[in-house]
Amino acid sequence: MAKQAAAAQTASGRPTAQGASVSTGEVFDLYGMPMTVDAARSMTAASVISAMSKALSNLRRVADPAAIASAGSALDSLEVIWLLAKFDKPFGRQLIDVTKVDRHRWSNLADVAGLVHESIGSAS
Repeated sequence: MAKQAAAAQTASGRPTAQGASVSTGEVFDLYGMPMTVDAARSMTAASVISAMSKALSNLRRVADPAAIASAGSALDSLEVIWLLAKFDKPFGRQLIDVTKVDRHRWSNLADVAGLVHESIGSAS
């Protein structure tokens, strides 16, 4: 898979310089994934699902992100780990210990997004 460079954007939609160090503020990548802790904490449950579906549609090379979010299709375990890593990165640590979560909670995008949203809210 060819590596794609995603332009970072602030919450106001202004692009930041590639590779620029951003210590504060809400910065998201092209798919809506958070790049800072402030960005992750500002996300609603709906925005977490939206960001995950956009990222998955790019990973799967599917044209319509809404199809992934609404289809309720089963997620591959590697896809789940990849999505979790996207949200772990701004915090610099693992938010969810996957060994302590029932497998049925990984069944679809809405469940995974719910777990991520809950873990962001409780992360210190």
